[in-house]
Amino acid sequence: MYSYIVLGIAIIILIYIAVHFHPVKTQRIDDNLYVVQCMFVNFYVYKINDNIILFDCGMNKLLVKNGLKKINISPDEITDIFLTHSDYDHTGGIDLFKNAKVYISEKEEPLITNKKARRMFMYNNQINNYKTLKNEETIIIGNTNIKIIETPGHTDGSASYLINGNYLVTGDLLYLTRNKNIKPFIFVINMSHSQDKESIKKLHNVIENAEYVLTGHSGIKRKK
Repeated sequence: MYSYIVLGIAIIILIYIAVHFHPVKTQRIDDNLYVVQCMFVNFYVYKINDNIILFDCGMNKLLVKNGLKKINISPDEITDIFLTHSDYDHTGGIDLFKNAKVYISEKEEPLITNKKARRMFMYNNQINNYKTLKNEETIIIGNTNIKIIETPGHTDGSASYLINGNYLVTGDLLYLTRNKNIKPFIFVINMSHSQDKESIKKLHNVIENAEYVLTGHSGIKRKK
């Protein structure tokens, strides 16, 4: 019975991805910010002085390595990684980064220690050597301020990150239509769709004031 349910969910997700997901191609966005495409997901690179910071790290080590090569960055250069959540398509490249400090929301920790299932009997991969962050905690790296904002719904511990008050990395909190309208993420993948909608509502002012909204699967929204 469970196998049929999982298969049904997988088919729905694949159809949705084929029709709706539209990540942007690997490119430089501005002086310090880059986006990398890893099949149907994007992750982001913030580079300033001696620090190269990732926000999520793709779904596959080979694809991630090739994507970084296009913007002339080696995995060994990465100093810090901030994870929006622990699903495989956002953490699959993590073993490449031997020199990086890894940060994740404290409320996502049960999903990376296998204390809680992602859905039914399915578990996310374990992650080692990480630091947990509390809601609205700010990490300062060089002259870069990174504030974590808990945005649960997609997963229990999903988080967004506000970089220097200008760039908002949302992971799978929300979905941008091709007209850049904001919608909740896919309900069949969200652990709590109602909570996801509530997180978007609470983050409304931050979303509206951010210079860039950087999503995991549906591209970038720039402030007009």
